[in-house]
Amino acid sequence: MRVLKKYLSLIVAAGLLLPVQLSAQEGALEPIQLLELFGTTASVQSDAAGSFINPALGATMPFLSTQSDFWVFADTRDLSKVNQWGYFYADPMMQFGIYSRPLQDNSTQTDLHFGISGGNRSYAFGLANISLFNEKRSVYDYFNSLQAGILLRPLRETSLGLTYTQQYTNNTWNLLVDGGIRPLGTNLLTLFGAWSASNSFTDPSTQKWLAGISFIPTKGFEVYGKYISSGALTLGMSLRVGGLGFGTSIASENIDFSGPIQAGAGISFATNKEGYAMVVPSAQKSYVELSLRDLSASPDLFKSSSSLLVVLQTIDSAKKDPNVEGLILNTASLSASRSDLWELRKALEEFKTSGKKIIAFVESPNFDVYALATVADRIVMDSQGTISFDGYVAGRGYFKHTLDKLGIGFRELRYFTYKSAAESYSRDSLSPADREQYEAYLDSTFRTVKDAILMGRKLSEDQFTQLLEENFLLSPREAQKAALVDYLGREDAIRSAIKDLSGKELAVMTYGNASLSLFQKNSNPLMAFASYRTPTDQQDVWSEPPHLAIVYANGSTSLEGGMNARSLSKIIENLGNDPGVKGIVLRVDSPGGDAIAADYVAEAVKKAKNQKPVYVSMGSVAGSGGYWVSMYGSEIYATPYTITGSIGVIASWFYDAGLNNKLGLSIDLIKRGSHADLNAGILLPYRDLSSQEVEEYHQWILELYDDFVSRVAAGRSMPKERVQELAQGRIYAGEDAAKNGLIDGIQGLAGTLSALKKSLNIPEDAELIIDEYPYPNPFAAFLASLNQASMPRSRLALLAAKIARDMKAPQMSPLALSSFTDIMAPRFNNNGKVQAVMSLESLELLYGAEGAPERIF
Repeated sequence: MRVLKKYLSLIVAAGLLLPVQLSAQEGALEPIQLLELFGTTASVQSDAAGSFINPALGATMPFLSTQSDFWVFADTRDLSKVNQWGYFYADPMMQFGIYSRPLQDNSTQTDLHFGISGGNRSYAFGLANISLFNEKRSVYDYFNSLQAGILLRPLRETSLGLTYTQQYTNNTWNLLVDGGIRPLGTNLLTLFGAWSASNSFTDPSTQKWLAGISFIPTKGFEVYGKYISSGALTLGMSLRVGGLGFGTSIASENIDFSGPIQAGAGISFATNKEGYAMVVPSAQKSYVELSLRDLSASPDLFKSSSSLLVVLQTIDSAKKDPNVEGLILNTASLSASRSDLWELRKALEEFKTSGKKIIAFVESPNFDVYALATVADRIVMDSQGTISFDGYVAGRGYFKHTLDKLGIGFRELRYFTYKSAAESYSRDSLSPADREQYEAYLDSTFRTVKDAILMGRKLSEDQFTQLLEENFLLSPREAQKAALVDYLGREDAIRSAIKDLSGKELAVMTYGNASLSLFQKNSNPLMAFASYRTPTDQQDVWSEPPHLAIVYANGSTSLEGGMNARSLSKIIENLGNDPGVKGIVLRVDSPGGDAIAADYVAEAVKKAKNQKPVYVSMGSVAGSGGYWVSMYGSEIYATPYTITGSIGVIASWFYDAGLNNKLGLSIDLIKRGSHADLNAGILLPYRDLSSQEVEEYHQWILELYDDFVSRVAAGRSMPKERVQELAQGRIYAGEDAAKNGLIDGIQGLAGTLSALKKSLNIPEDAELIIDEYPYPNPFAAFLASLNQASMPRSRLALLAAKIARDMKAPQMSPLALSSFTDIMAPRFNNNGKVQAVMSLESLELLYGAEGAPERIF
């Protein structure tokens, strides 16, 4: 703080000693007049004052950033009298500026600009309205002139700007052309110039020019000088400390400083504009608390702090932030799929490579959340909590006897060993094939979590086995005795852990949900001083940085519902044809469904791959149709917990086997065509399939399966025979899928992005813009939040089955019918459809209790 005060004192003193020149002129202020006073040129500088000269400049600012500049000027003969001043505001879409200056009759004129801008850092445009006010002359001209600006920065080394100002009521106009060159390719040295003409291109008296040089020896500090065609000279400097900036300039009417000299001083406030900030040695060191709730890879308009990508970026920013000593992982309310928890752990492991520390707080963690917490150097457990050290389980619920009791018949049209999506209705226990593939999945994923716990807590195999078999539910003291946690308590215990790790007490800032924080006592959103905000990584580089796109393919493969394949395929094709997008990451989280919908997306990926790399990041599940969507990816990655494979198709047939009779319903039909009555019935088709119809289904399923296998072989460059061996509907955990060549490796979303950047030769530290698709739908997000409050469908299924089994009367009660219909509706809607789909009933157990995906229905 003392160093900062010292800087402030020096800058204020310099501001009082240094001067700037003003030329008094009536009418709208010519843009070059401001350039004669301070700054470089509009096309070179990146601040709010520059947007007052060229309104296109605002479009080059980072997303959601703002900047305000305030400048004052005085004649050095009397520094106590400010003779002109200006306030300028800019964000990526809107600019506002007000500039007050004296005229020759000693009146004061105020120029007010209000503008808009669009574009990017390579090509931008802007429009502004200029209003003029002069109280002494009684001038209130709200619409005096129109200002139009263009900014061109196609290369990192060059910048060109054009600003044209035209009065609305007469032919008075002004044209400013300015530009800059960075011969070294960086902002260390910039050569710039500007030329202006008013009302005539041939009259030399209406033309002005300037030329100058800018030098930035260290990030955040700039000095510049420029010579004006009138023989004047301007010198200046600027300094940025975090979001706070200071500037001074002097302007002499003569190059030898023999004439009038005026001075200017300015201050600026910027948000989300780290690219021009200096590291402050005296800044306060702190820990950052990650207070997370519903972590999800899908972008959420209302919960950006819970977006997996944003959280991973925050952790990476904290790793690079010299003022962050460590992280506090608050898992008290954390809910996420096993795949997302694994990726969060990988990011935290990478954070620790910087030498910084992690403290985890657990309340009553399940097995997965505790495994995540073991990445920490210290674990603090709530003194009233418990640890569920219970292991993993996989399986499914069965409806066969429920269907029998209800009078619903079921036919399983299954021709592949492991394609067990319909077993929940045809059996009452695991088939040998299902047992085999579930055993393999559990072995792989359990090994992953076991290794994480052993490594994190330095336990032996025997200790782990004893805890798992004998101490599945541990109290705080039992957990501490077993070396599973280090401290008991809450905030005070965490502060003790901080002191233990860092040797001193440190402040704590919070990222995420402040209402869940152990340290933020005031959840008022206006009280954000203790919130950790990750700055943008925008650098002082001309031209638009590379764009990468993340496309989320979530939900069942459906043309209109689920992942909305018809719309999603168009998004992927458009991105493939967009030259501004260098590469695509397709994030897939889908159990499959309609093969037509899956093929829509797969073909779009195939076309886009011919234009640019399309990398696939598999989430919790990308099986069957979800794998179909993924198979043409340039490279495919998954987590150890990903359920993938399930290459196969299946169909099933529900029909009335006494239900209508129990409900007192009957049906009488007249038909033309032997198969016309196939879907006729009340609630369900009234009959089973005939042998001829079963055979037709058989042939179609085999044909579609062969097509699926052939496409996988082509997409993965594998022999068809090898794909046949891996297919048959079998599911694979991520590790096993990688070993068998169905995917290219084990990575999460961040790792897939890094692999894509590497393939494009984009340095890891290069600035990058990531665009996410589809855009979040506010209405859909609102409905999803309402849906979260309802009873999970899996519980409804258990309720329906229990009611059906316990029925004494031959009629089904309204509650049982309603509950059972609700859970069975998605199955009945797809009755008889041949689908590339996985079992919906088994996914809850495979995902984990906290990650049961409501979205897959």
